[in-house]
Amino acid sequence: PRPELVVSSPVLRALTTAQIVARHTNATLRTDARLESGLPPATALAVVQEHAAPGGCLLIAGHNPTLSELAADLLRHDQPSRGDLSTGEAVILAFD
Repeated sequence: PRPELVVSSPVLRALTTAQIVARHTNATLRTDARLESGLPPATALAVVQEHAAPGGCLLIAGHNPTLSELAADLLRHDQPSRGDLSTGEAVILAFD
């Protein structure tokens, strides 16, 4: 999937990745402080809900453990260790 919109944490390591993806996919890039490190997954979910478009593709660039926990919440996985994503990994989720 090619994102039309990339929303990134303003922190350099996430923003650098987001800039690369946006440049190579011609996506619009926005930053959002709600994706900074240490915030709860519900905060990142609010970003997804705000920017997701029906039939669209949205890329979120942020930090762990928030994004791992968000993915687990969206997939309804109740695991004792929820910080399973490594640096640079991605999760692709499709919703009806």
